[in-house]
Amino acid sequence: MTVLPLGVADLLPGAKPAVTDGELRVPSPLDPAPSLGSELGVDLLVKREDRLDDLGCGHKTRKLAHVLAHARAQGATALVTAASVPSSQAVMVAASAARTGLRAHIVYCGDVQERPRSAAGNYLLAGLLGADVTWHERTAWDRWPALLADAAARLREAGEVPYAVPPGVADWPGLLGSVELGLELAAQLPADGRETHLVTAAGSGGTAFGLAIVAALLDLPWQVHGVCLGAPPAGVAQEMARQHADGERALGTTLPGPDRVRLHDGARGDGYDRWGKAELTEIRRWLAQQRVLLDPTYTAKTAVGLAQLVAGGVIPRGARAVFVHTGGSFRTLEGAPALDADLGDLVRRPATGS
Repeated sequence: MTVLPLGVADLLPGAKPAVTDGELRVPSPLDPAPSLGSELGVDLLVKREDRLDDLGCGHKTRKLAHVLAHARAQGATALVTAASVPSSQAVMVAASAARTGLRAHIVYCGDVQERPRSAAGNYLLAGLLGADVTWHERTAWDRWPALLADAAARLREAGEVPYAVPPGVADWPGLLGSVELGLELAAQLPADGRETHLVTAAGSGGTAFGLAIVAALLDLPWQVHGVCLGAPPAGVAQEMARQHADGERALGTTLPGPDRVRLHDGARGDGYDRWGKAELTEIRRWLAQQRVLLDPTYTAKTAVGLAQLVAGGVIPRGARAVFVHTGGSFRTLEGAPALDADLGDLVRRPATGS
């Protein structure tokens, strides 16, 4: 087995080092969760990517640090990204731009996205950080590439050198952040040859794919499970295949494929950024037993998926499992009608007719 710890460039020669400017607290903790694990029936550990940064943006902070290195190398003067209202990625793009003297522009779009009546949560943070905004309300999500390209073109016309950051930081430089995460985990977990199940959110699939690359190249006994959040497995697999091709093209070498990632489709619920009883149950359980706050869009659905994977026997009872907390917990503090209904008399009810 390869001697650890390793850096990304050790594993993938040719990869550029990340630009952190001291803002990442690495390595992120790997905490035991005996109470939750006992309830689920597994030996549970939690990889706390949510503790990487002060804004709770989590793993996307790590990914964006690698993107920033690439953007600087290309002489970028502005970062432009597409996002939904609760996006922690939008916050981190705005924060990274402000910290490094770049301009930030966020294109808000999506099937159910509407301009808020008041700013709160991550949307408020992005605004406070000075990001410029373009809105495309209730626009099909698959239009984001064209909308992002249009925003970049307008920045270019204004004399800027824009660098486009895709949703989920799902591009080649961003994937390096997930490879780095895998290397950290490899150094933190016991080198005992025991099979370990890694469970993470799979929006674009980049986090799961990065972990799978490390597992393959270091010959680790890992099973990587990606819990689908919005797109079905076929869509996530297509995104991972694109990132795989981009990585091979950037490095000029062969990379392990994303087929090592096992995609789980049972936790999407009502869809991306829509949450109900199952997500609320996990938010309550993790907060009470672990003092860990989950967000409804990513980590609560991932927790639902973890429970389903154990209940269905995909992850055997008694196995070692690592739950990757990717961050974004501020989303929960924005509230939602489903949460108000669950809180009962804690919130004021509309007056009923006499």
